[in-house]
Amino acid sequence: APLAPGEIRASVDVRIDGTKERAESFVARVAERV
Repeated sequence: APLAPGEIRASVDVRIDGTKERAESFVARVAERV
């Protein structure tokens, strides 16, 4: 069944949050190395 607009937005938000968390942890690891 096709997703409702709200479900699509929720899955996109989760994906963006996960990417943001990965980016922040990557930045933190790089900062520790400096």
